[in-house]
Amino acid sequence: MWPFKRRALTAEDLPDSVLGTPSAAGVSVNASTAMKSPTTLGCVRILSEVLGSLPVHAYKRGENGSRERDNEHDSAIILSQPNPWTSGTDLRTRLMMDALLHGGGFARVLRARGKPKELHRLDPSAVTVKIDDRTLEPAYHVAQKLGGPIVLKWTDVIHVQVPGSLLDAPIKLIDMARDAIGLDIAMQRYQGRVFSGGARPSGVLKVPAKTPKERKAEIADAWNEAHGGGNVGRTAIIEDSMDWKPISLSMVEADFLQLRKHAAAEINRVFKVPEVINGVTDKAVWRNVEELTQVFLDMALVPWLDVWTSALSRCLLTKEEKATHFFEFKIDAVAKANLAARYTAYRQASGGSWFTPNEIRKLENYPPVDGGDELVLQAGQTPANDQPQTPERPQDDNDQDTQN
Repeated sequence: MWPFKRRALTAEDLPDSVLGTPSAAGVSVNASTAMKSPTTLGCVRILSEVLGSLPVHAYKRGENGSRERDNEHDSAIILSQPNPWTSGTDLRTRLMMDALLHGGGFARVLRARGKPKELHRLDPSAVTVKIDDRTLEPAYHVAQKLGGPIVLKWTDVIHVQVPGSLLDAPIKLIDMARDAIGLDIAMQRYQGRVFSGGARPSGVLKVPAKTPKERKAEIADAWNEAHGGGNVGRTAIIEDSMDWKPISLSMVEADFLQLRKHAAAEINRVFKVPEVINGVTDKAVWRNVEELTQVFLDMALVPWLDVWTSALSRCLLTKEEKATHFFEFKIDAVAKANLAARYTAYRQASGGSWFTPNEIRKLENYPPVDGGDELVLQAGQTPANDQPQTPERPQDDNDQDTQN
């Protein structure tokens, strides 16, 4: 009907959020297709599952830098059980995946009489962050499946995003690494097509030139039946006139494998995940695995933990509580890799009298103990605040005569 006409939709008519932005390799990359890259899938799973498994608690500040876990705080329950059907581990893992794939993870805070009671994940594709030009406060516009859109205050939305992002302009790692991810997907597909088609034989069975065509077919069928499928690796017996020549990797195939390693290294670099943690162990030894685990904790996880604790404090602490309370993740499980080295350093620090027992216990999230604020002194050492006293010189007879 004029002025309208029917026409077919093309890929160019659909938004990038549906099909993804094409990469240099010709593969469209978005939050969904990126997970078809084995390296990307590994990075996302490692970061989200490790962070999701770390327990987080509310602590109350005490005197002299001490702190005590506050199990009576309003957030204590919802941190372990955000809602009746979702555990704290599941919610943290899901929000972390949203932040890695979409640039932001969102959870709505439901309150009763002003106190937080439940947390519910929001679909990141349905959330738009807008900044008020007058107050500069962010507002979260959420599109709902049932009913019209709603606007939530920043105090009612836990917003987790890539470190360094702006509230209304998030850093999207998938977009930043689009070409490397697209290349990884393209090579994965190519490799699958090569093996599924069976175009590359493992070797060549050489027979005399005068062998009839029918005889060659019979030899090939007999060989495949004897050494194919579940019989791979069995000892082969051939006649004197035959010769078996295995096919080695060509230069092109060797370059292909090297290119796959390069693409995987690029993706690991974007997510700051050491290759050995993401399954590349060809250069790994016990010592550097331990060190790389510590690097992963310091360089990859700690910035995310800071983002998380800040997001929780914004929504789950009142203005008054922010001066007395804070949130912290327990990283003992991740830090166990260098447990022996850490305890050795503590023992040296305590024996060298520059750390008190309570200072060490504070680093390990343990409460202080009585008498733990004093330095452990070794034989011959004196407290720093004790000043040595100069002994008085005894008076001799000449001094007494002078006084008289």
